[in-house]
Amino acid sequence: MNDFRLAFSPLAAAAMTALALPAFAQQMTGDAAAPQKVAAAAEDQLVPAPDAGSSAVVGTSFYRKLTVPVAGMYAVRAPANSGVRLLVNGKLLLDATGQRRADLGEDITALTRLDAGDHVIEVQGIEEGEGTWRSISASAVGTQPIGILDATVPIELMEAHQIASSRAAIGSIASTSFASGTRPVTPAGNGLVRGTFLLGGGSSRAVGGVGGMSAASGGGTAGSGGSGQMQMARADTDRMSSGGSSSGRSSGGSGGGTTTFAAAPSTGGGTTGGGTGGTPTTPGGTPTAPGGTPTAPGGTPTPTPTPTPTPTPTPTPPPTGTPDPAPGAALPSPLSPPANPVVTQAVQLTVAGDAEGNVPATGTTLFGAVMDNSMFDVVDVAIGPSSRTTRVDVGAETGQFAVRLFAEDFASGEPVTVTLTGASSASDEVEATPVTYTVNGVASTPGITQALSRLTWGPTPELYARLRAIGFAAFVEEQLNPESIDDRAFEAMNPEDLLNPTTTSESQMFQSLMNYDLANAAYSERQLQDVLGHFWANHFHASTKGTDIRQQNITDRQFFRDNAFGNFEDLLLYSARSPLMSQFLDNDQNRRGNINENYGREILELSTVGVNAGYGPEDVIAVSRVFTGWRYERTNPDAEDVAREYQFVFDPGRHDEEDKVIPFLGTTIAGRSGEAGVQEGEELIAILAQNSNTQSYVCGKLVQLLVADTPPQAFVDICVQSWQATGGEIREIVRAILTEPSYATSVEFARNKAKTPFEYAVSAIRAFGARPNPGEEGNFYRRFRDTFEQAGQNILRFPVPTGLPEASAAWVNSATMIAMYRQMTEVAERPGNYGIDILADLEAAGLETAEEAAAYLLTVATADHFTLEEFEAIVSVLKGEDGIFDPRRTDEARAVERALGLMVVAPSFQLQ
Repeated sequence: MNDFRLAFSPLAAAAMTALALPAFAQQMTGDAAAPQKVAAAAEDQLVPAPDAGSSAVVGTSFYRKLTVPVAGMYAVRAPANSGVRLLVNGKLLLDATGQRRADLGEDITALTRLDAGDHVIEVQGIEEGEGTWRSISASAVGTQPIGILDATVPIELMEAHQIASSRAAIGSIASTSFASGTRPVTPAGNGLVRGTFLLGGGSSRAVGGVGGMSAASGGGTAGSGGSGQMQMARADTDRMSSGGSSSGRSSGGSGGGTTTFAAAPSTGGGTTGGGTGGTPTTPGGTPTAPGGTPTAPGGTPTPTPTPTPTPTPTPTPPPTGTPDPAPGAALPSPLSPPANPVVTQAVQLTVAGDAEGNVPATGTTLFGAVMDNSMFDVVDVAIGPSSRTTRVDVGAETGQFAVRLFAEDFASGEPVTVTLTGASSASDEVEATPVTYTVNGVASTPGITQALSRLTWGPTPELYARLRAIGFAAFVEEQLNPESIDDRAFEAMNPEDLLNPTTTSESQMFQSLMNYDLANAAYSERQLQDVLGHFWANHFHASTKGTDIRQQNITDRQFFRDNAFGNFEDLLLYSARSPLMSQFLDNDQNRRGNINENYGREILELSTVGVNAGYGPEDVIAVSRVFTGWRYERTNPDAEDVAREYQFVFDPGRHDEEDKVIPFLGTTIAGRSGEAGVQEGEELIAILAQNSNTQSYVCGKLVQLLVADTPPQAFVDICVQSWQATGGEIREIVRAILTEPSYATSVEFARNKAKTPFEYAVSAIRAFGARPNPGEEGNFYRRFRDTFEQAGQNILRFPVPTGLPEASAAWVNSATMIAMYRQMTEVAERPGNYGIDILADLEAAGLETAEEAAAYLLTVATADHFTLEEFEAIVSVLKGEDGIFDPRRTDEARAVERALGLMVVAPSFQLQ
């Protein structure tokens, strides 16, 4: 961690709790009027307690025999609101006759412990063979749901009574029934043993949640046997984790013979899931390659029936593209989970680094999925060797989850283990067998962070994906050739319509110019050109100083943007001839016999050689004499009620025609008369542009912009060498800096600077996908313009010729931050006013849980560099007081507003 972060974080962290406006602070702590989702959901899920020994027929009923070879926890499912009741051995287990809210899921899942042997399932309320009964399923906990048609065989009433009577005698079915997240519902009964649980389609998550790990009691995977014989030991049918109903199907036979319904082994077994990378094992076992069999705790796997061979799932490939400078394949993106991952075990990772299990040691997001999200709505995670534990939610529709790793998890330098245990927030007794993945911390994909933070005005999801696809080197070449970049999408926004170049109102013109600058920075694909355009406009800073030269601000800033990759000499000459510069530094008052030294001094100190170049007063006077007669004239003298426009003009009558000796340059500029007098200034500009002091001074500023606040001398030397070799071609100078291998690979040059207020405002637009609503362009840009202007970065009115500072120290102070946060809070409170739709972005990215959403938002906003504390804070505000974030089923707009409000004050968001 660098010194800047140490100094900056406490201030920003304090701001996270103290600086938000009162109205927003109320949102951050939750909406007191918000409904209690869990309590309401739980109330809807309660099952009426049946009478003791009741097996009354509701409508029609039929009977099926379930043969269980190994005692354990089993699940039975039926669609909600289907009118179905399921009884096991004559005791009511599941009642779907009531009316549940539509947002509580498609299936109801009941769990019970069953002994080995035969059991009878009575299905009430439907005719055998109806479409609904094919949606009823049964399975061992942690295995693929199997349609009841395949898991059981039909029996007659007499046999059903015999089985039920024998089971009643030994008490094989549990008596305690839980609606998920609620108090127990205890049926009256005959001394039945404990262990039945009712879950509600993924919407029944209990309030709160406990981190840490529990002992394994489930696990394994489901599979199909031959015709007429069903053995549920491992998966032969793969569930694609795309959400929807949790009732599975198998291809096993349904008629004739004995159907064997095998329990999942209690201590391991099953086929490991093959996500992208990672090495799955089970605790205490030996790591195996993806697709292998994990070793059970203690090293001795429990014997299981031999499964039908299952093909090893193909890992999701990482993005491909132009290779990066460093060896190794590009690491998977932490933004989105893979589409339709193959899920072959109760809980598994689907993205865990590249094929070798390598992940960035700076932190990354791992994605996973559970086989049955009606059973496992949370996953307990243990991370070693850091000993960090957490509990993450499982998507109620997708069955997916996310685990975030942080730099401290890799601090030991050892491989990191991630142990997953699928669990239920409603019951501690529902668990999958833990499975462990091993990942290795390596350097991040080279250059991605620098590109997102320095070569652009900030990350966007699309830019992040493109960078990972084509690589840093290709992106640099693309950006160094802006004419080859397709910018039609930005041009279609008609940004010129934002400009008001003819108004006589200075404030209106300047506001329109800043709106135009914001639009270019936020939406143009030619990002590096725009970054450097701002840099050159600030390097040759000039502002209107009590004159009517206003429109020239528009012309000059556009010139520096268009010529950002040109030759330095051309930029210097343009600045010297600019009417805006002439009036700003009084060169229009500089004439023979009445020398004004202001511009002569500043062209040396600020535009070229720098204050330490060794020049003295006599040099300043000589340089000032060279530029006598450099003035401007109005080009629209007859126009009324429009802005006045000007252009450069040389006045020979004011020019000093004597020779000018400039000692520190060791040169004499020969005096010339008439129109030829202008050549003196042009000659001096050419000399200054190639002076070694100029090269060092300007290169230092360029390196400060692109590399670090304190410019590393090695990069300054690289810049100077390129300048000397090319005569000051900026494209080649910048290429030399960016393609120096250490720039892309060294963490020293990543995220080591603070954003200026302008960068902060633009990066928020880009990270959150803000866009002006039709007809609201003025209010949109005004809000973001106020963010940096009220924080002290009033670009067009800055009165000092040095230009605005680039170094972080100038902007890391409480006054600046309070001003920025105050303006940005309005955006967070009313995102819809600024075209921000985070919920739509999350859905498009295939994300559902709070952990997935927090990782996505922070990854985009911070170039994938954020802290554990920031992540946990965002997860917490997304979940709110009820502990649930469920954007696919409920309106979570307020939760997103709270998250945005916290993100804009997060310390990591202030860094670039």
